[in-house]
Amino acid sequence: PRGYGVSSFRLYETLEVGTIPIYIVEDDVDHWLPFSDKVDWNKLAVLLKESEIEKIPEIIDSMSREEIEERRSYINEIYPKFFNMDGCSSSIIQTVKEFK
Repeated sequence: PRGYGVSSFRLYETLEVGTIPIYIVEDDVDHWLPFSDKVDWNKLAVLLKESEIEKIPEIIDSMSREEIEERRSYINEIYPKFFNMDGCSSSIIQTVKEFK
């Protein structure tokens, strides 16, 4: 479901249940993804521009069982580090300490 800003809590909900998000942005907008300096979003999500929406069935059908499992495994690896309350808080604190 579409959010109201450059990011939406729906993204985090998909990660929480271990599904692969399909992240779509308007054609003239860049993807804004949290922790992009630490998370490889290309390994985790399907990133598309709005003009590519019609490709979704083809993209999904072309994904091998192995690729799906690799993405889910990566989600399970990074979710507790960045996307639950403890992991997100720790990551933010670490980032603040690095700026000092």
